[in-house]
Amino acid sequence: MIAYGRSKTANILFAVEFDRRHKARVQDDPQGAATSVWAAFVAPAEEVGGRYCEDCQVSQVTEGLISPVSPGLRPYALDPEHAKALWARSAELVGERF
Repeated sequence: MIAYGRSKTANILFAVEFDRRHKARVQDDPQGAATSVWAAFVAPAEEVGGRYCEDCQVSQVTEGLISPVSPGLRPYALDPEHAKALWARSAELVGERF
């Protein structure tokens, strides 16, 4: 469960950096999942961009110990410096620049 939590955090950080780099290019393709459709078509872009959403809402940042399956996310999962570092390392690993 620790590895699962870390992988979810990496996904969130990747989304934070992706949003920073590409927010000028709006794209509203439905994903087929309720939260993705909500985030793309219903929620105001300024409320969901670079944030983690679940259950058709922006997830709350939760301090302290939480279970890996609890709703919400930890503050480090939205850290912009971690997001930049993860983006750079990912680009390095795949040999591409985005």
